[in-house]
Amino acid sequence: MRAFADTGMFRQAKGLICTNIRKEEEAQLMKVICEEEGLVDFPILANIDFGHRTPMMVIPMGALAELDCDNAKFTILESAVIE
Repeated sequence: MRAFADTGMFRQAKGLICTNIRKEEEAQLMKVICEEEGLVDFPILANIDFGHRTPMMVIPMGALAELDCDNAKFTILESAVIE
């Protein structure tokens, strides 16, 4: 996480979506993002089934999406297929 933080990635991103993470990984993630980077309002959506997990879901790169933390909802707002 610190290597990602060192690149400035978290400061440029609007949020983070993670697949399954263990409690110790979650603690490390929160320590780096919230405490070390000072991004206490940074949205993190964790334990999502995407990628190589079952059931598989693909999140299209470059598609506009919304991460609604108040309602624990992730929505892809535009088509991932170019016509």
